[in-house]
Amino acid sequence: MGGQTRVRDWPDRGYDLAPGITLPVTSSAPPTSFNLPPNPEHASFAPWRISNLGRYYSVTELGNLHDPVMWVSADPTVTNFGLTRPTTFLYDKSRNTTLKSLPTNAAPGKMWGGGNTLRIGRPEHKLFDQPGMRASQWLDLFHTGFTGTNLTNSSNSAELYTDHDPRDHQPPPAASNPVEASTQPYAALYDPDLHAQGQFELIYGHLNLNSAPTLFEIETLLRGPFVTSDIRLDVDDLMIPTYSREGASGNLRSGLKPDAIPKIAAGLFNARPFYSPSHLARVLSELIDRHDALPDHHNDAEAEETFARIFNTTTLSSRHFRIFTSAEVSHRQTGEVSGRNRRVYEVFLRPVRNAAGEVVKSKLEVISSRDL
Repeated sequence: MGGQTRVRDWPDRGYDLAPGITLPVTSSAPPTSFNLPPNPEHASFAPWRISNLGRYYSVTELGNLHDPVMWVSADPTVTNFGLTRPTTFLYDKSRNTTLKSLPTNAAPGKMWGGGNTLRIGRPEHKLFDQPGMRASQWLDLFHTGFTGTNLTNSSNSAELYTDHDPRDHQPPPAASNPVEASTQPYAALYDPDLHAQGQFELIYGHLNLNSAPTLFEIETLLRGPFVTSDIRLDVDDLMIPTYSREGASGNLRSGLKPDAIPKIAAGLFNARPFYSPSHLARVLSELIDRHDALPDHHNDAEAEETFARIFNTTTLSSRHFRIFTSAEVSHRQTGEVSGRNRRVYEVFLRPVRNAAGEVVKSKLEVISSRDL
């Protein structure tokens, strides 16, 4: 992007700080002659985030990775938009066209690039929107292990996991490295070759998106303010937009446009079943784009927050089922119904494994039952 400082015109856009001198004037110019790192109080204006936690807590965080995208994003239909090198004064003309999505006929360009992160939860560039090239397919390949907490912090905590039962006990978080994975309590629960994944996929309170009974459950996940940024536009000025911060008041307002939420929920409901996380990501991002659901001013993190929220609170498969039964007693000759009963069962299919860890059968466990 060269000297491009209008972050709102970047492909993945963001919020602008007051512009300044972004490059040295001469080769002998001291560092103090151009912009220093921004004030820490302006951290929310950063177009991307870097986590120093030492591990991922959700695979959706892969969407924060920088993507060079060194392809010519210029639109040849825009007058004087040079194709030989990036320019810095007409990016706003292509903000919602070739910058937003590289066309399928885009050409590689060694002087182009920047302003992009992996598109996970947002529409992929048209150039990469094909099997094997979509960033969202990383969701099908990676996981981040368990993010639970230890039952105790004492030195004998491993003993508590000797009789660990996933129905009642929260597992420890996944180990951060192979050496730690070989120690207790991790080694007692997780497969050594995977370090993070045990024989059971534990799902705590996640909504099965493929079997959600009504639109209400899906709409609930779509509603609510964005929490990844509290910056709100006050004055939309071409040179220096004016923003305010809502974090201090706690009154976060920006989120998906209310009129678009029922349409997105209906689209998700009708597109079921989802067969993989990347399938869900692709459908949701297309619905958000189709219904123009994002606020007019938003950053990269806010654009992906809706998908991350749904991905982290739902599942596409489950061993828990709710079974509805109905029975009638009728007269053989007249067909008159003399008795009727309805009942609902909540059941769990527990896999039974052999010594090699292979599932040989499933055992049906009735968790609860009641009359309707």
